[in-house]
Amino acid sequence: MKDVKVYKTSILYSALLHVLVLNFLFFSFNFYKKVNYVSQSSVMKASLVELPKPMLPQENTKKEIVLSQEEKLDVKKKPPLVEKPKPSKVIEKPATEVKKLVLEKSIKIENKKTKIEKPVTTKNEIKIEKNKIKKEEKEIEKKAVMMKQQQAQKKMEEKLWAEQLAKEEKQLTLTKEQQAQGVVNKYNALILQAIRSRWILAESYSPDLSAQLLINLKSDGTVLNVELIKSSGNEGFDRSARAAVYKASPLPVPPETDLFNQMKVINLVVRP
Repeated sequence: MKDVKVYKTSILYSALLHVLVLNFLFFSFNFYKKVNYVSQSSVMKASLVELPKPMLPQENTKKEIVLSQEEKLDVKKKPPLVEKPKPSKVIEKPATEVKKLVLEKSIKIENKKTKIEKPVTTKNEIKIEKNKIKKEEKEIEKKAVMMKQQQAQKKMEEKLWAEQLAKEEKQLTLTKEQQAQGVVNKYNALILQAIRSRWILAESYSPDLSAQLLINLKSDGTVLNVELIKSSGNEGFDRSARAAVYKASPLPVPPETDLFNQMKVINLVVRP
């Protein structure tokens, strides 16, 4: 409220000052007219005299001075309005866009460089390059053919080596079998000799008689069982043959397990 009252009083004072200034200007103007009239009449009677120039600029300056004073008063009474500075909006681009722009610029620069630095090839250089490529291709083909030949030769050698090895193994096996068979035959002869030493034959038996026996043995040569597979037709002969086998137990057998396994079941044909 106090500020409002002060403001109203200041308006009244300024209005009074304006009125006073206007009155002053009005009276000064009338006075000037009267002086001018008197001077003109006196000049006509006596001589030519230069009229003084009207003092309008002074009035204007006074008016301006008065106005400036009033404005100063108004400025003193009214507090100056200070505009708050508006915050400047800084639009920041995201880091990905900045990186993209940098990459695009760098790519453009690189493309320009490559375009500038592109060498100019002549026909002779192109021909030399083509011949070089053809030569390299021929070398590659040659190496590939040589490699194929080497692989084929290696396969053939491996095949021959495998065949030779198989042949040798077969021969070795055959030799071992022959040797084993020779050992078996030897022990078969010894067994037959041991049985004959225990067999009592009657003089009445025909030399054409023969019986087939199946003998089961233990690892130490002990006879487990004697089975008549094929009879001679003479019961006495067959019975005496079986009895001779039991009497000859234990029979001679080889100490090697693999050889004994070939002899643990003996198929024996006996004759008088």
